[in-house]
Amino acid sequence: MAGGADIGASHGGNGRPGWSGISCGIGVLALEDSQGCHGLRSVCPCIGDGAGGNGQGVLMVVLSRLEHPHIVRLLGVCPESCSLVYEHLPNGTLLERLTTTGGAAGLSWKDRVRILDEQRSALSYLHSSRPHAIIHADVKLSNVLLDARDASRLGDFGTARAVHVKPLEEETIGRRTGPMGTTGYMDPVFFMTGELTTESDAYAFGVVVLQLLTGLLDLNVADQAREALRMDAVHSVLDSSAGAWPHVQAERLLKLALRCCSLDRKRRPAITSDADWRPLDILRAMATSSSSPSSRSWKWNYHATS
Repeated sequence: MAGGADIGASHGGNGRPGWSGISCGIGVLALEDSQGCHGLRSVCPCIGDGAGGNGQGVLMVVLSRLEHPHIVRLLGVCPESCSLVYEHLPNGTLLERLTTTGGAAGLSWKDRVRILDEQRSALSYLHSSRPHAIIHADVKLSNVLLDARDASRLGDFGTARAVHVKPLEEETIGRRTGPMGTTGYMDPVFFMTGELTTESDAYAFGVVVLQLLTGLLDLNVADQAREALRMDAVHSVLDSSAGAWPHVQAERLLKLALRCCSLDRKRRPAITSDADWRPLDILRAMATSSSSPSSRSWKWNYHATS
């Protein structure tokens, strides 16, 4: 994967020239082709002439233009330090929130459903982007960041790929590339064939849904959920620390998440399909029905920007 970019360790900061008052983070850009910092010219056309032609330059331009309430904002590039500058989110990652002592107990089922709805909206926006759709390729708990109000933002686009979508060829959006991602979240079909598609993001999102429903962080969470479903004991696998789940709707969402984790890509629900994700929408409505309008998260209409 020559010229591939991986956003590594991040560091918080603020008060940088040009971003007065904006809290930001620094993501170290690791280049796998040993180009050093000069390699930024090939992955970022905004630096130099961008003549690398490896596709990452297009990705950087596309990412710099993204504007969505649940996607981390890329603020700039620092070629001197091989770094990407993006907004800093103070409440850490969703994984940290679930694994910190007392953290899971503080994340109610309503919050979990809200976060899932926010992240589906973010992925829908990426998949619907035109003329270049974006496949994140590493959706997982540690790549979902929380701001000061616990609103979620999808981050770490180091393995993301921009795919040019031609008119009338939108049924399958994908490209061939080397295996990447995280064990447990990686689409097995992608691992075996090298074909990365939007269905690969659907697989990973399904794992995240199961983890938030059950509180189980094991790699075989899908197997445990299938067994609970087979035994008609879904109630026993729902995370009780999140409060009293609406069992009927939670079970429907669990079934949908298991479809995401199917080895048959055709069975996976499209992230962009509102009809497929009706169970999540119903849970979201139930979660917000008792909340004041001012506390509800803004529902992003990604179709309006397509």
